Amino acid sequence: MSLQRIKLGGGRVRTSWVVATVLVAAAAIAIKVLVFDGTGYWVVTTDLPAGSQLTEENLAKVQLQLGTVGSNYLAGNRPTGYVAVGVAAGQLLAKGAVTSAQPGALVRVVVTSKTDLAGSVRGGAVVDIWAARKVENQFEPPALLVEEAGVVEIVKAKGVFSGTKQQVEVQVPAVDAPVLLDAVATDSAIFLVPRQ
Repeated sequence: MSLQRIKLGGGRVRTSWVVATVLVAAAAIAIKVLVFDGTGYWVVTTDLPAGSQLTEENLAKVQLQLGTVGSNYLAGNRPTGYVAVGVAAGQLLAKGAVTSAQPGALVRVVVTSKTDLAGSVRGGAVVDIWAARKVENQFEPPALLVEEAGVVEIVKAKGVFSGTKQQVEVQVPAVDAPVLLDAVATDSAIFLVPRQ
């Protein structure tokens, strides 16, 4: 028997036709399982900082096969409420990320990072804010000011003299705003550390 041809019922059939038929059948089954038998999960279409309301405009439904981890994500009817933590565009909406009540009073503050921002710092990210107070032209050791602040956006520098300082708009609980504003007003070195 040749590798190129197989005899079936007295006729000759090329091996390439048999392989092609099997591949087409396997692809059709895979598409059915992955697309048509998938569960509809909700994904965020824009970066949402903590406290943002879920709307029809910032959600989309996608069909996925997630297996056992699927129980961690929202499926079914469109979720309502607010995100309790920042969620980046394109991420699946986790069950623990949604709350029915709007989180406590939040305020937005623009801070200037003393160092370059980590690649993961973008709208929807969650960061801890540290600051080192400036005393007589020297900096004290950094202290944690705000835990789990939501990044709203990276402020784009404008103008000829914009420099390389990176400004970030963050969303923090109103009770943490005074200490953060004091750090900004006293020219403290501010650091944004991404949460994992």
